[in-house]
Amino acid sequence: MRKTWFLVLVAASAACSSSSGRGPGNRSDGGVDAGSKPASNGFAGQWSCPYTTNSGFMDSTKMVFTQNPDGTLSSTSMIQNDACALSWTVSGSTATAAAGKTCGAFTVTSYTFKLEQGVAFAAATAVQHGTNIAPDGTATPIDIAGSFSGFCTRVGAPDAGTPTICEQDPAIGCGANAAGYLCLGTSSPHELNPAISCPQLFQGGSSCCTLGSGASSCHPDSTVSCTGSRSGYACAGTDTPAQAASVVCEPGKPRGTDTTYCCGTYTSPSCTLTTGCGDYAFSCSGSANPRDTDPSLRCGPPNSGFGDLTVFCCSVRDPAIPVTCAPDPTVPCSPTVGYSCTGAETPTDDDPSLVCGTPTAYQGKNLYCCRT
Repeated sequence: MRKTWFLVLVAASAACSSSSGRGPGNRSDGGVDAGSKPASNGFAGQWSCPYTTNSGFMDSTKMVFTQNPDGTLSSTSMIQNDACALSWTVSGSTATAAAGKTCGAFTVTSYTFKLEQGVAFAAATAVQHGTNIAPDGTATPIDIAGSFSGFCTRVGAPDAGTPTICEQDPAIGCGANAAGYLCLGTSSPHELNPAISCPQLFQGGSSCCTLGSGASSCHPDSTVSCTGSRSGYACAGTDTPAQAASVVCEPGKPRGTDTTYCCGTYTSPSCTLTTGCGDYAFSCSGSANPRDTDPSLRCGPPNSGFGDLTVFCCSVRDPAIPVTCAPDPTVPCSPTVGYSCTGAETPTDDDPSLVCGTPTAYQGKNLYCCRT
């Protein structure tokens, strides 16, 4: 399964997954009288939504919102040949779909629809559950995440001109080392903030940008305790140090009004940081794996189809979480590798590239047989 093919399908499916629904009414007293019909809000109706996936694929879909008596939204649509129904809650000008709804081969993990200046900003992420076929014909389950985003206009509404909107959007799929932006009515986020650098081609309203010193709230902080060669940073809001520098960071920790991070540069003769994953993307030559250089990385299966290179999607393990799974040579698993786990963690939580069988409970442990 090629990564670029999947990302296009995920984005298209997520877009279709909210093709119809009902929007809530708003009352000044925050309630709805029994038997009364809530007033129509700004979500109700049909919308036309051009979108861009995080792989650069561009298309358009229709969304129809309708409203429920209890103040929630509902939506129904088709994802490929599968019917999909989503439920939404509304807070102010933003509707948020309930996460975890599975529609056919896809699970919608997040979806927001934000009204702004007569248009709507839609952003979604989803996971496709598929099968990876190895060169030897072995089939293994595989989950790959993708995303889409775009601005929607109401069908039949009079043309009020194109507003100028530029939103920071994590669903663009720029990865941890860039900030995703979606803009309408301007050619680049740099026009709105010169401190943002957007070297990647700006298409369909989406762009991957580096936050310069005038745009990022992150700064080095020696009071943050880090292990190894990583250094401490403190950031405000949703900013991360990786958006402003080519670094790899552990998950952030809240500290008052800030979030602290421990970050370090990644140096490898065979792997380099790139983009295209939800967290960190690495492009590697030969049989190299990013974990060979940094064991704290948790990487998924390799994605081929990029010439002589292989792309890995990785996250960084939080060192504050104890490791409760480890290889165990006493577990009879030959020719696979035995693991024993003492907590709720599984071997794939620490190394997603593993494929493990059903666990066996033995003397307070869960025993697994796994292969890479």
